[in-house]
Amino acid sequence: MTFGHWLQETHNQLRAATGATRLYPEVSLGDAAALQLARSRLYNGLARLTELLTARRPSRVDIDRLRADLVLDGRGRPTSKFCLALHVAATVEPHGLVAADGVSADQLARRAELSVEAASAAVRHLMAAADAVETAGDILASHVPSRERAATPEGRAIRSRAGVPAALADVGRLALDLLNFDARLPVWLRRRPVSDAESLAPYKPVIDAARWARGCGLRSIADELISASVSEPNMLRLLDIAPAGGRPLLSEDSAHAAIRAFTSCRDWIYRNPGQVRAAHLAAGTRLGLAIAVLAGEPDLARHAWRRVAMHAARLHSSPPWGDAIAIVGELNDLTRWVRANAAPDVELRHLAADLPTLAGVLRAGALRAVERGEFFVAETPRLTRPARGILYATTTWRIAHVDDTSVRQVQRMLHRVSSATPTAPIDTLPGRTVPRLAESSFSTAPPTTAAGCQQTNSSAHQSAPNGRRARGK
Repeated sequence: MTFGHWLQETHNQLRAATGATRLYPEVSLGDAAALQLARSRLYNGLARLTELLTARRPSRVDIDRLRADLVLDGRGRPTSKFCLALHVAATVEPHGLVAADGVSADQLARRAELSVEAASAAVRHLMAAADAVETAGDILASHVPSRERAATPEGRAIRSRAGVPAALADVGRLALDLLNFDARLPVWLRRRPVSDAESLAPYKPVIDAARWARGCGLRSIADELISASVSEPNMLRLLDIAPAGGRPLLSEDSAHAAIRAFTSCRDWIYRNPGQVRAAHLAAGTRLGLAIAVLAGEPDLARHAWRRVAMHAARLHSSPPWGDAIAIVGELNDLTRWVRANAAPDVELRHLAADLPTLAGVLRAGALRAVERGEFFVAETPRLTRPARGILYATTTWRIAHVDDTSVRQVQRMLHRVSSATPTAPIDTLPGRTVPRLAESSFSTAPPTTAAGCQQTNSSAHQSAPNGRRARGK
C-alpha cells in the first residue's frame, strides 16, 4: 500500500464519519472519549506529515489558543502556521473529556492497555481515519526521518522539495475534511435525550476545540497550500515504505553469487523496461562505474561510466514499487561488494565483460521512461527577494524531455559503452561468449493481454542477453 493509498483512505473515512453524524444517534460518554482520542490523533497525524514534508517544526506548539491566535494573525510561513494550528486544534482544554470511570481521555490515550470501544459508526470511521493517516506518516518517515538525514534516494528528493507542494496540498485537503467534521461535531454532541441535558458539560471541551479549529484561520491556510500546488506533479502518492536497512554485504568468497546477482538484475531490467525508474538508473550506473574503475577498464570506458553516473544522479522519478525495489537493493549490494573486493582478478573481469549488456538494458529502460514522462529534472534555481526579506533560491521541477542535457548525455554515454568490445580476451573467460543485445528489441513495448499482463513467448526469451544464469540452467 502506497502513501497515496492511505491518504485516500483517510479522506474516505473522514467523509464517511461526517455523513454518519447526520444520523443523529445517541452518543455515549465512551463514544465521546473515543471521538476525542481519534480527533486528536488525526490533527497530530496531519501535523506530523507537514513536519516530515517541510523538515521544519514550530519552535513551540504547547501554547494556549489565545497565544496561538496571535501567532496565526502575524507574519510567518504558511506551513509553520499550518503546523501550529494543527497541534493546537488537537488539544482539548482545560483537562479534556472525562470518561465514565473518572479517567480523562488524555490519560486513556497514554494507557495502551485501555482500549476505547466505539459503538457509533461516526466514531468508528474517525478512528479508522486516524489509523490511516498514521500509517501514511510511517511510510513518509521511513524515507525522511524526523530530525535525521534522509534514509533513501526518495527521501533526499523529498528534502529537495520534489513533490512536496502537491503532498502538502493533499494534507490541506484532509485538514478541510476534518474541519467539515468539526462543523458537525457540536450539533451531534448536543443531540442528547432530554433527561440527560445536564450531562452536556463533559462534552463542552471537545465542542470548544472544534469551534476554535473552525475559526482560527486553518481553513484559509489549507486553501493557500492547495492553490500553491496547482501546476505541481503529485509524485509522492506512489511512495511505498522504504526497504529495510542494514542489507548484508555479499561474503568475500561469493564471487559466483555476485555474478549470478549481476545477471539476475540485468535480465530483470531487460524484461521489464517499463518499470525502470531513476533509482535503477542511478544504482546501475554506479555499479558500472565501480566495475569499470576497479577492473582496469580503458580510460574511455571509465570516462563514459563516470559521465553517465553523474548525469543519472540528476534525474528523478517516482519511486519503484513491488519487485523493482528489490532490484535497486541488489544493485547497491553489488556495488558495495565490488568496492570491498577491489582486485582486477578473473572474476571481476567476468563482470567487466558484461558491462556492455548492462549499459544496453539501462539505455533501453531510460529511453522508455523518458517516453512515458517518468523522469523529472530541476530547472536552474531562480533567486527571489521579497519586500524586506532575505534572498533565497527557488527550484522548479519539470518532466524531462529527450533534448535535456542529462537525458542526452545518459543516452549517448550508455550507447558508447554498449557498443564497446569487452577488454578481457575471450580465452580467459571460460564458458562465455561475447555479450550481444539486439538493438531493435527495445523499440516497442512487449505485447499485452486483455488483462494488462505482458505476454511471454519463446522468441522473447530467445532474444534475452547471454549470461551466466542462462548457461547454469
